[in-house]
Amino acid sequence: MTVTALLKINMVVFKFKTQFLHHLEMLVSRGYRYWFSGKIFTNEAHKVIALQTKFATQCSTDATENQRYRRRKKGLANSQLRAWYDEKNKQLLWILLATDGIHVYAEQLQDSQKKKNRITVTGYELKQMPRKNSDPRWTWMMTADTYDYWHTEIQQAIRKHHDDRLKQIWYSLRRVGGFHGVREQVFKLQTYALSEWRRSRKGDYPYEKIYVGWVGSFKHAEIFTLEELVLNMNKNK
Repeated sequence: MTVTALLKINMVVFKFKTQFLHHLEMLVSRGYRYWFSGKIFTNEAHKVIALQTKFATQCSTDATENQRYRRRKKGLANSQLRAWYDEKNKQLLWILLATDGIHVYAEQLQDSQKKKNRITVTGYELKQMPRKNSDPRWTWMMTADTYDYWHTEIQQAIRKHHDDRLKQIWYSLRRVGGFHGVREQVFKLQTYALSEWRRSRKGDYPYEKIYVGWVGSFKHAEIFTLEELVLNMNKNK
């Protein structure tokens, strides 16, 4: 499903986290900088349709492109509702995003451009990175806690000769989303691992270097229909 088609759907529920994160990045870069979020667990599947209905009624998440244009003219905020079904942890993570303007949930909305209010999803945060001779770019990065966790895990695995654990770490880092900020962090972790191995274990690092592919502008996002989502959540109670 194309990005244009996704923007016309009231509630988009992604099957994969990387596509969910990429779409949030795109929306924030288009002006949907304010947000708040919540979770619905698998034993609460009946709340999904109620959630969509509530935000469509209160925030016009189902507005057409022309209706959004008229709302902007009136000084009203526009909203988009996005979600990801985390099947592993049996929960639906939803995020309501909004533009500048008058909003019924103004008190709950956080400004993603402020450091303390960045959008955070499972150890990753959306932030702006400066670029030479250009405007800052939005990208996902590991939070400081997540990065420090991997740094410590690499250090301990090498120093304590836990090679099986190091293989697991390498496998996990190969599978991270290939956002610009994350790619830079994985490169730094790899550089540290090679340096620590030479210092602590001597010789060349024995494992193949990590390559994390770029996350491009996806054209065919895999999403759930609401019926599919509710059936899946009920199945995984």
